[in-house]
Amino acid sequence: LPQGSAAHVEQLAFAYLSPLVLRKELETLLENEGAVFLSQPELVDNHPIIYWNLVWYFQRLGLCSGLPQLLLASKHVQTASQAPAPEGPFVNVRLLWDVLSSNPDSFPPLYILWRLHGQIPTRLQNWRKHNHPFSLSFLEAVINYLGLGEVHKAIVLFVEKVAGYANSGLLQRSVYREFLFLKIAALGRDRVDIAEFDKKYKSAFSKLASSMGKEPLRQQRAQPLTTKAIDCRKSFGANLEC
Repeated sequence: LPQGSAAHVEQLAFAYLSPLVLRKELETLLENEGAVFLSQPELVDNHPIIYWNLVWYFQRLGLCSGLPQLLLASKHVQTASQAPAPEGPFVNVRLLWDVLSSNPDSFPPLYILWRLHGQIPTRLQNWRKHNHPFSLSFLEAVINYLGLGEVHKAIVLFVEKVAGYANSGLLQRSVYREFLFLKIAALGRDRVDIAEFDKKYKSAFSKLASSMGKEPLRQQRAQPLTTKAIDCRKSFGANLEC
């Protein structure tokens, strides 16, 4: 935002539109409003779902656009200063893993707990008081197994830890997601080969399925990503942040 401005920025959440649905919505919008409407701040205020989905797709595909700049004249950013705007871009869009709020009815993500244990600044300090079963030694054990390539042992450790919680609603995320994000938070994105992680996780699941059965593992949300999900992720450029 421009330097010296007093801004109020809301936390927003909108429905996701598939590419086909977004295309149809855009066609209807262009027919009713004209192409110039896509460059006006009214797009943000009057059609927020279309706007934010456009921002999402452009950002994920690494395509340049003037969409973020439309925020400055929208109702979501109210500036108190009329000072001239600086030259160059001053709206930054970050695509995050999660839009989180502290919820006593679900366990915190493991990567958030890792950061809390490590005194790393996070938006969710309230989760320090959550009555979850994941100690620092547990997180370190999971990371150690993942680092050694013994993913099957990490899965067993997690499944045993959460035994009895599977149907309580406290488990909101898959084991795959928990492990991948925890590893990235602990080691850094540059030191995690996601394709290699996928390969090892799938192999570990197959190994455990032969002894524990696929259905019990699925009930614990321990299944790997589907082929469609992996292909979808490959279609996008930038990785999500936290």
